[in-house]
Amino acid sequence: GMGGINAYEVGSTTSTPVHIYAGGVLRAVVDPTSGNLAMSGGALGYGSASFGAAVQPTSLTANVTINKPSGEIMMFSGIPPGGDVIFIVNNNTVAPGDIVIAHIKNALTAYSIEAETANAGYFRLRVRNVGGGTYGLPVINFAVIKVGTA
Repeated sequence: GMGGINAYEVGSTTSTPVHIYAGGVLRAVVDPTSGNLAMSGGALGYGSASFGAAVQPTSLTANVTINKPSGEIMMFSGIPPGGDVIFIVNNNTVAPGDIVIAHIKNALTAYSIEAETANAGYFRLRVRNVGGGTYGLPVINFAVIKVGTA
């Protein structure tokens, strides 16, 4: 069972692929050998209940907290030319070894971003102004991808 959640369990105890239908249309197939999920159209991602948002409160290096596996961070201000800032995102969904993907949502191409080390309960983001001028306020989107353990 799913602990009282209104859901269905699907599966196969043989080497038969598991087909997932929605609205009478085949939407995904789980390969029984590799466990790979192949989607036919649509998108793979988090729903709105898995999204959080935060604004840096006092400075470009101020930490933020978003305890959801995906979210949006509005930085405190634009970053000056050549500027390089690192700040922490406190996040209780992230664990060591997880992968964090981040990008600048509002198409400010003069900024580069990278997600650094994922730790138990937080990760770091590094944002740099690689352009020659002062640009707008960066807004960051991120998603945590869970990594299996042995």
